[in-house]
Amino acid sequence: MKTVVKSVAVLVTWLAWKHTASLSMCWLFWLMVLAVEIRIRQVDYGVVLMIVGTASNALVTLLNDGVMPVVGMPATVQATHPIWQMAGAGNRMLILADHASLWYFSVGDLCIQAGTLFLLMKFVQFRACGTRLPQCFPDRQAGRKDTPG
Repeated sequence: MKTVVKSVAVLVTWLAWKHTASLSMCWLFWLMVLAVEIRIRQVDYGVVLMIVGTASNALVTLLNDGVMPVVGMPATVQATHPIWQMAGAGNRMLILADHASLWYFSVGDLCIQAGTLFLLMKFVQFRACGTRLPQCFPDRQAGRKDTPG
């Protein structure tokens, strides 16, 4: 039940930040995300990637007054929400911002997606064989290929 409440709180603060693009809502959102992520007990590559992605997105938005700059966004394009704005000379840490060359994703977004994919693959693997990969496929652990009979 606590997880559901925390997830709803993160979603509500994200929606509020997305529609207002205020620095205070940005801080509140990232603090809520941090509160959820800090409770993760098992750390692996997927979790680390998600934390790195979240931290980089938080850093770039907090340094830019609650807004995510978009590098390479044409002046004719209007963002759907005020949280995204065309990058300008006054923006900071543009290396971490959304980039048109990355299909309007940021480095942080890509880390979060990779971490999520890693955790999803791990979950599917666990559900498929009820254990970790080496125990599920002992021949692969020993470096042997399956050979026909």
